Amino acid sequence: MVKQTVIVIGTTGLVGTATVRALSATFADRLRILAGARDPTKVQHLRDLPGVEVVQADMSKPNELEAKLTDVDSAFVVTPSREDRAQIACSAAEAAKKAGVKFVSVVSVLSADLTDTIFGKQFSQLESGIRRLGVPCCFLRLPMFIDNNAVFNSAAVKSKGLYVGPLNPDKYCTTATVADIGNAAAAVLANPSEHGGKTYNIVGNHYTHGMLASYIGEALGKEVKYYRMSYADARKGFQQAGVPLWQTDGILELFQLIDSGSPAADIADRSHYEKITGKKPTSAKAWVEQNIDAFK
Repeated sequence: MVKQTVIVIGTTGLVGTATVRALSATFADRLRILAGARDPTKVQHLRDLPGVEVVQADMSKPNELEAKLTDVDSAFVVTPSREDRAQIACSAAEAAKKAGVKFVSVVSVLSADLTDTIFGKQFSQLESGIRRLGVPCCFLRLPMFIDNNAVFNSAAVKSKGLYVGPLNPDKYCTTATVADIGNAAAAVLANPSEHGGKTYNIVGNHYTHGMLASYIGEALGKEVKYYRMSYADARKGFQQAGVPLWQTDGILELFQLIDSGSPAADIADRSHYEKITGKKPTSAKAWVEQNIDAFK
């Protein structure tokens, strides 16, 4: 049997890496898997995965990218964290079309319909631009990653027993684990005929941040309290961490959507992940238990 060739364009980040790992673990027997990165030296560890080849693929150079995609059947564009990402992702999808790629899936966000927000405007332009190309495509609308809590909240939990954030601790939100996102993206890329023209909300977790603090405390065997900081202090914290201003303000808008009870932040239909993968998503409590060492 001739293997279909798939490529993940943008594998240096969490989503791209998770997708390549999921493709290798589940579909290496029937797919030739290309892990594309602007700088392949940064993803050499992916070479050790069964069925995976690391290749140079730069979204910002569409003419060069087109030449790299001539033998590819399906492509996954992992939209970069750049202010011009709509243009970059659309150029990558157009290069794929010109190269004869038969199916393109693309990272989008839950708030893509909210064009009065920073991220919503970017991804609305991205989705409409790619649809106009006429290539069979699928959009994976992603939430915030629960995994980010291990980065931004672990220090305060360790030193003070506090889970710190600007959100109302009683407001529900929907998120996902990076591993689950990778599983969903891999399943879509491996079965393109089932997903053309579809838009999926890849969410699974449904919780409040007060609940998340409690889960962490239970797993640690100690009390962890939620401390609500101001939005102004949160903004300063992101800036001190080196997050670009446009991205900081976009993240804070997502937080405000949660606090306002927006349907774009608390998705009612959380069935898409299971429909795509045939698996239950990882719960917030299970994620905490799997990653509790980050908070010790």
